[in-house]
Amino acid sequence: MRYFKSPTHLSNIITFWIIIFYLNLFILRNNTILLFTLLMILTIMPFHAYRLYKLAQHQIDTAYAIRHTILISSSSSPSHS
Repeated sequence: MRYFKSPTHLSNIITFWIIIFYLNLFILRNNTILLFTLLMILTIMPFHAYRLYKLAQHQIDTAYAIRHTILISSSSSPSHS
């Protein structure tokens, strides 16, 4: 994971290889480039998916912590009757 600077950097890399893949598929039609781009996409994609998963999990955890803090603080405050 340390080889990629950020999720944006990783996203740019995978986008680059997908563009090369489609460019080759429809215009260049070179089998070597096709196999190489497929290999690169399949190699990088798990890192990309894991980064997105960690980012989503962090956002879920943050939202849960904020909601939990609000619920705890509202339940511990004295009620105004």
